[in-house]
Amino acid sequence: MPEKFFEFGSSEHKAYLAHSIRGNVLSLALQMYGCRVIQKAVESLQPEYQVQIARELEGSIVKCIEDQNGNHVIQKCIECCIGDDIDFIIRDVTKQVFQLSAHPYGCRVIQRILENCKESQTRPILDILHSELENLVQDQYGNYVIQHVLEHGKIEDRSRIVNAIMGRVLHLSQHKFASNVVEKCVTYATREEKRQLIDEVVSFGDGPNCALLTMMKDQFANYVVQKMIDVAEPAQRKLLLQKVRPHIQSLRKFTYGKHIITKLEKHLSKNSDLGPLLTSSTSNSNEMYPQQYPSVPSAPPPYDTNTQLNQQAYRQSLPNYHTTSDERMAGFQHLVDRYEINHTFARKLRALEGYEIVFICDDSGSMNTPLGDLSGPFDKAPSRWDELKQTVSIVVDIASVLDPDGVDIYFLNREPLFHVRSSSELIPIFAVPPSGPTPIVPTLRRVLHDKQQEVEERKLLILIATDGVPTDNQGHRDIRSFEYVLKHERRPANRIPVTIIACTDDDDCIGYLNDWDKKISNLDVVDDYRNEKREIQARQGKQFPFSFGDYVVKILMGGVDSWFDDLDEKKVATDGYGRITSAGSHRKKSNCIIL
Repeated sequence: MPEKFFEFGSSEHKAYLAHSIRGNVLSLALQMYGCRVIQKAVESLQPEYQVQIARELEGSIVKCIEDQNGNHVIQKCIECCIGDDIDFIIRDVTKQVFQLSAHPYGCRVIQRILENCKESQTRPILDILHSELENLVQDQYGNYVIQHVLEHGKIEDRSRIVNAIMGRVLHLSQHKFASNVVEKCVTYATREEKRQLIDEVVSFGDGPNCALLTMMKDQFANYVVQKMIDVAEPAQRKLLLQKVRPHIQSLRKFTYGKHIITKLEKHLSKNSDLGPLLTSSTSNSNEMYPQQYPSVPSAPPPYDTNTQLNQQAYRQSLPNYHTTSDERMAGFQHLVDRYEINHTFARKLRALEGYEIVFICDDSGSMNTPLGDLSGPFDKAPSRWDELKQTVSIVVDIASVLDPDGVDIYFLNREPLFHVRSSSELIPIFAVPPSGPTPIVPTLRRVLHDKQQEVEERKLLILIATDGVPTDNQGHRDIRSFEYVLKHERRPANRIPVTIIACTDDDDCIGYLNDWDKKISNLDVVDDYRNEKREIQARQGKQFPFSFGDYVVKILMGGVDSWFDDLDEKKVATDGYGRITSAGSHRKKSNCIIL
């Protein structure tokens, strides 16, 4: 309520509220809801009141910056206050530039300073960033600060960073975090600097161990190569193609290599002067360097010590999923009948044919928690992990019919599975019990980074199944960062809808997730089947049919179509959706379940 008075109240109301919070700004800034009041106050009040509020934080600036709530208040002060009025904030930040740049919340504050403050305030900070460049580009959070300088900084600062990267492109491109910086260098460097960066990769040897081929097969460096293909001038792009051609057959065996091929095919379709991707010599050769890629066994392999699944070997034992459109539609109809999906719901699913679908699965230790209620379709599921397994399996079977490339599945504590086309591919990885923390934010950021190129061409649907308690890498609760990514880093949000599947009965978790559901665009929060059905029938009427198959459709469509999002929130009209009757109402309930 105080937020609304600050936003819409008269000047007298605002002055009264500003006086009422005096002496309590610090304590409010460190609270989840109190920090929102302080932010709105700073945003709405006249400059003299803004300064009074900000000054109450003096002496506790770093404490606020490192707090999941307080950092938002500091950011708001930097954005709204006049430059000289926040010198005390700049002074404290300048003393700890490296430490704050490498902090999950501090890195945001550094970026706000670089965006909003004058040269005399930012230059000392930039000088320290340059001196710590080696460490920051390889830091989980520091790399975001360096990326920000490359994207928004002055040309002299960009060039200093680019020159520091030159000579180390191969090494840094293979680093999980530094690769982001290299990619930004390729994007924002001057024309001559771009040429030098690309030449460094193209000119570094030939054969199976050359820099270019190594990068194309690497899970991080391949994105740098893709960016190089995009920004290269015609002559350089032609040279890149010549270097890639001999390795086409080899690249097709690697998930990341396929991304390169797709990128090249896109450019070839626009420019016939580049020639064909495959020449007669490359198309007739099954393997250019066979010693590099030994044949794989046909049986599913075991996990190694890092619980990474050798997907290429395992998929050799699975059926061929390259089906015709008619076969796909027949398979889709079978799934509609099997899971008793309302035919009208099913028709709406066709909207997802233009989407890439990614599933983020929570495999943290808390997913071992037993289910409190074993009624409904999960009679044999003793834990949240088992419930998740069944949900993911059905979603994959349905979604893979809509997207022939399959579904990419990311986990929080193990390696992802790419192009999953059948629930049978999930059996080995779900056989390994969940363990570890709940680092949803780094995983979501990885997905957004991995898919940033695809989002330019097709929409991306992200499904996040979690017990709702995100943590950082140290296991500390990190709810605010999760919210920040959903609000500010998912761009454009209308091309990246998200559904969060809450695998929990924790009231606090359900509370903030439902709050986000109302406030964040293109986001739907879905409860487990039993509770979701209960909520929908409470709003639509007890006779409203809602099978488990319909539940899966809501998961897929909730972030895409507001009608599905509203089902559990308010009474909705069924006009245009046909008569709401279950397609398989004559079948036994047990037919809805797999596994």
